[in-house]
Amino acid sequence: MRVDIVVKHETNVLPMVAVYYAPILNGTVIFGGWRAAGAQLAHSVAGFGMSVFTADIPSPIYHETFPYRTKIVFYAEAKDAFGNFALSCQEANRWNPFYQEDKVAFTLEDPYPPRMGNVTQYPESPTSGYSAIVVTNITDDLGSGVKVAKLFYSIDDGRTWIDVVMSRSKGDIYEAEIPAQKRDSKVIYYVKAYDEAGNVKGSSQTSYEVSPSLEEMREDEAKLWQTWAITAGVAFVAVVAIVLVYRRKMIETAKGMRYKALTFTMVLILLLVARASYWLYIWGHMWLALITLLAVLELWGVADPRLRSFLVDSVIKPALQTSSSIIRRLTRTFEESPPTLFIAACYIVGIVGATIVVVLYVAGAFSPNEAYGMANFFATYAFFLLAAGAVGQLIWIVHRSRGGKTEPTDM
Repeated sequence: MRVDIVVKHETNVLPMVAVYYAPILNGTVIFGGWRAAGAQLAHSVAGFGMSVFTADIPSPIYHETFPYRTKIVFYAEAKDAFGNFALSCQEANRWNPFYQEDKVAFTLEDPYPPRMGNVTQYPESPTSGYSAIVVTNITDDLGSGVKVAKLFYSIDDGRTWIDVVMSRSKGDIYEAEIPAQKRDSKVIYYVKAYDEAGNVKGSSQTSYEVSPSLEEMREDEAKLWQTWAITAGVAFVAVVAIVLVYRRKMIETAKGMRYKALTFTMVLILLLVARASYWLYIWGHMWLALITLLAVLELWGVADPRLRSFLVDSVIKPALQTSSSIIRRLTRTFEESPPTLFIAACYIVGIVGATIVVVLYVAGAFSPNEAYGMANFFATYAFFLLAAGAVGQLIWIVHRSRGGKTEPTDM
């Protein structure tokens, strides 16, 4: 507190002014005796012999602070160079702080709320099997002191709140526990700190959603597999029944109509199964989706021989013929220049490696960093194979130019 003292004095002689103060704790105990705070000249009224002096209480030269509700009693003294002095209180009671009728007294108040750090929770994503610990740092060093800290949390979108008194673990760290909640619950919480003077500091609201526990995830997985197993079984029985019914009817009708009805039925079934396989893939059951789709295709091949003959004549036979021709040409090439084996191996490693990386990345088995590392691994091996093939071909050309012979074998 800043104190202004007005002193009337001789026109040309400035007095020395000081403020004496004594702190009283709880209104009964003097804390360390009297202190002196020197007053500085603020301004003078020229020609009237009056000056205004100011002093700060408590004085900063003592580097001390006093607790909340401390009562400070003070008076002023002015003294000139000739030893004359004047007091703002009675001289007989100047050193008695409990006699306050002729002195000034004030009580230290605390208008400031506590200070609060970041509010955090552990773990960051609680599951239904574990509680959450809320932790924060609360201080009120220059005020009346922290009285209590409370955690408020709600599990019904803020309609009702539950408060928990936070415990002081170490230093200025306060923590409280939010009990384990049901899965998919949304928990909203915030913290309030109260000091001895009644000031309140509140944090902003934070929320988190409760994740399912490991046991619940396993139960969900088992239920999902059970549901799909039942669905697949029922669908398989229904498909077989439909196929048998339609085949039986088609035998009794014209051949053209039989194939049209059978084709329409199988295409419809294929579309439905493809839709189901798509959702299986989306839900992460890639292999189950693939097996389901292949099983329907195989069933179609049994029910409609045209599909099997189409696959054999249009896909399998041409593929076998093409691969045989390629193998014959490659064999002749390898016999004429053996180092080309390295180049062929380079292409095989590159294609196979790229296929593996892409498939595993799309399936979610690889992260981007893992996919990059594996692609780099295959690329490195492919590069060394290509380099070996190029060097080998140069050596082979030199060898043949010096009289080496190779006899290609007719296939």
